[in-house]
Amino acid sequence: MRMPYAVGFLIALAVGLTGVGAGSITAPILILFFAISPAQSVGTALIYGAIIKLVVAPMYLARKQVNRRVMDKVREALPFHESQKPYKEAVSQGAMHLFEEKYGDVVRVVCFGDWTCELCGGTHVQNTADVGPAVIVSESSIGSGLRRIDMVVGEAADGLIRKDRDLLNDLARSFNASPEQLSERVQALRAQVKQLERERDRLREQRIGSDGVSVKHGRVDYITDTVDAAGVDELKAYADRYLEKVRSGIVTLVAGDKFVIKVSKDLTSQYDANRLKAFFGGKGGGPSHLVTGTLTVPAEEAFQRLDQELK
Repeated sequence: MRMPYAVGFLIALAVGLTGVGAGSITAPILILFFAISPAQSVGTALIYGAIIKLVVAPMYLARKQVNRRVMDKVREALPFHESQKPYKEAVSQGAMHLFEEKYGDVVRVVCFGDWTCELCGGTHVQNTADVGPAVIVSESSIGSGLRRIDMVVGEAADGLIRKDRDLLNDLARSFNASPEQLSERVQALRAQVKQLERERDRLREQRIGSDGVSVKHGRVDYITDTVDAAGVDELKAYADRYLEKVRSGIVTLVAGDKFVIKVSKDLTSQYDANRLKAFFGGKGGGPSHLVTGTLTVPAEEAFQRLDQELK
């Protein structure tokens, strides 16, 4: 069955109140082009996160206000009435219509109370209360000053509310908290994770800065080492600090099945990192001064091959 056309006035209301224009893509652009890994710079990532929240917060606030306004009009049970009018008269009186739609000389004008009128040929509910609960599920930009609103009403909205409530309760149980305490518990865990990340970075820098780093001397100075890194970004951070030790040289590090090769830029013409990766199995890539990849040979074997090349 077709959704009652009364939803049309609700969506039109939502679009009118949330039309914020093409500026809404600001946050995605910031994320895609300026995001900084927390492992590299937690502070910078937090700053960008705060900026993005400031940009998108008005949209989320508007969305809540729109949904609240919609439900206010639903609960008012605005009565439905219709009339037949000449097209130009109906438009001059403010009836909503689609510019790309073709209308006849006489049109059907559908109104709910004194709140909204539109040109429509479909059937309608007797009043707005028949629509039942209405929930906005998404909104997106479709052009400058235009936003698309996706909404569910009636039984579908009831089902969505029950589903969301069940999910909230499941999450709360997993955190051993009530739904009301869930936000506070998540914030506490996020703070704990950030604290652990700072401690991890401190220990890593302490280890790198210690005298335990062994610099080998051959055709050039170089370092080979196995480290405890959570991912490629952290592995590259290790390589940066190790290279500061040798200044001019080569750093090759392994963590699990991942490796990184970093060459000081004064040596890339002689020792392209892409050529050196062959000693580690050759699976990887990057610019001539920095290559990351996956080991296909044992780490010790790779380091021995590199030793033979550089001694």
